[in-house]
Amino acid sequence: MVSLVKTKNDNSEITIAEQLFRVENELRMSVEVTTRMQQSLSEKIVKNSADMKLLSGEMQNLDLLSQTLDGMADFLNALAKQAPDNWRLDPKNAYSVLKLESLIVSMKGQSQIDDCSGDIDLF
Repeated sequence: MVSLVKTKNDNSEITIAEQLFRVENELRMSVEVTTRMQQSLSEKIVKNSADMKLLSGEMQNLDLLSQTLDGMADFLNALAKQAPDNWRLDPKNAYSVLKLESLIVSMKGQSQIDDCSGDIDLF
């Protein structure tokens, strides 16, 4: 649970707007990933037209995901711009539910480490 505090300002608290901007940024990066995936898959589908029918539905799902992420980023950006500066929160408990280290780092506003090890699921 994220605790909201209207005026208290210590090191563990950030503005609601700042946290929303961080989430927006993460969504924008996810849009970039899905867009690259769409482009890559499109090239493969064109080369293997026999698989086009099967993969076209998945491409539409990927496009929907990309548009949804982009729309949510726009929505959070609009909310963040309206959030009063004196509304602060302590997101410590919210960070604890995140599973990806890179996402935790991003939500905390820390610099990303370019090390890709650790967070991988092999299917």
